[in-house]
Amino acid sequence: MVALGDVFSVVAVLFGVCLAIWALMVGVSMLFSAKSDRASEIIQSHPWGALLLGAAISLVAGFISISLISLPLPGPKLAGTLVYLSVLSLAAVGSGGLALLAGERLRPLDPALSEFRAVAKGSAILVASGLLPLLGWFVFVPAMLFVSVGAGVMALLGRSPSRTGLAVNPEGV
Repeated sequence: MVALGDVFSVVAVLFGVCLAIWALMVGVSMLFSAKSDRASEIIQSHPWGALLLGAAISLVAGFISISLISLPLPGPKLAGTLVYLSVLSLAAVGSGGLALLAGERLRPLDPALSEFRAVAKGSAILVASGLLPLLGWFVFVPAMLFVSVGAGVMALLGRSPSRTGLAVNPEGV
């Protein structure tokens, strides 16, 4: 028999996890604004590329991580933990870009929104949509995770515009 306290505990944990994910998305988009902007541009221009790259990285890293964590020695367990934490940190950067993109798309609907409120509302909508049973859990959340990992990798490892200030003349003059 399930007691009412057990139900409250599950709801409280779920609420806490959602609040932490929302805060991570908003915090990363504000703290690492240049990389989050780049991730947002990548998601907007190459969503399928980010999804496929993120899925490939997540599946390979997940296999390696689970293989290492299942070994009885503490060294491989630590290495496996570091592998999945590094993938989640890439996903954090990409999710900051996803939050910025959602916020950008909300601002035309309410011109009075500040940038921060738009990002906060966009993040809340993304997190809340992952709570939808079945479709949210098994389709939307994995897709959002894969896109975030792919965009995070592209944003961190991709080439940025030239910082030397030298413009390339296409005519060669």
